[in-house]
Formats: sequence, structure tokens, C-alpha cells
Amino acid sequence: MAGRLPTWSLILLALLLGVAASLAATNPTLTEYETFLNTVLQHAISQTAPAEKQMLRQLIDTNGRQIIRSLVHSHTRRHNYGVFSTFDSDIRGITFHATGAVGRIIPQDDEETLRRKIGQILFR
Repeated sequence: MAGRLPTWSLILLALLLGVAASLAATNPTLTEYETFLNTVLQHAISQTAPAEKQMLRQLIDTNGRQIIRSLVHSHTRRHNYGVFSTFDSDIRGITFHATGAVGRIIPQDDEETLRRKIGQILFR
């Protein structure tokens, strides 16, 4: 019986290491955070009035992605904890906080607040 305890301990350790490795492999990057913010922006545009929607689409199609990319990369701190990351952005005094794990970005703000904040950044 005493010989089985180390075997179970090793199996448990291997299982935990496997889970940690899986989480580390799916830990979102800064580029994935940028993609998330672009998706929120596109959704925000789809929710606007038709007259504003056309203007916003033209703005985003011409240079919106580059603007967001440069703002995100220069104003965001990613804290990588191996199995998850936190993202803290402060763009023109507007803050975004999110946690990334298992290939997903989970914002601290609700979707409406995120859309409002992105709109404030674009139109300041």
C-alpha cells in the first residue's frame, strides 16, 4: 500500500502540470487583446444610427485599425502570469481592464461600457 502513494502523487503531479501547460499555451497575447477591442468596436458601430454608421465605417476602414493598434500597443500593460494574463490600458485617460485565459479575453466592464469607452477614445 505504501508503494502506491508515490504513484498516485506522480499521476496527480503530471495531471496538474498538463493543465498548467494547457492554460499557458492558450494564454492570450496583446495582439489577441487588440483583436478583442476591434471586435467590440465593430459591434458598437453596428449598434449606431444609420447616418453615423456610414461615417464610422469609413473612419475605421481608412485608419481605425491602425489607430487602435498603436494605442493598444503603446498604452497597454500586459501582466503575464503564465496561465493567465491581465491587460491594463489607459488611453487618453480612459481605462480598460481585462483578464485573459483559455484563449478568451474577459473584460471587467460590461459590453455597453466598453463601447462607450471606445467611442470616447475615437471622438476626443
